[in-house]
Amino acid sequence: MPPQIRRTLLHHQTTYEEGGKTVDDPTELVAALVVIRNPWFGLGWVEDLRPAIRDHGPVLGTLLTDMILNVTGERLEGYGKASVVG
Repeated sequence: MPPQIRRTLLHHQTTYEEGGKTVDDPTELVAALVVIRNPWFGLGWVEDLRPAIRDHGPVLGTLLTDMILNVTGERLEGYGKASVVG
């Protein structure tokens, strides 16, 4: 089952000054976020979480990557990833 996406957020920050000095080449930070419905909510104990994770991973990875590349295009220099559960 594909993830049920509740909302997305795209943050775009441009830094023109750092440490009191104007930077020659402004730096940009782009962050993409997605909130999904918990696929295990209401199921009680689930022994193996891997099937849903494997279903969701490619869909969410493509969505988040596309969100960022729509802003950065070919200018992307690095990336990171994280998740928060709660």
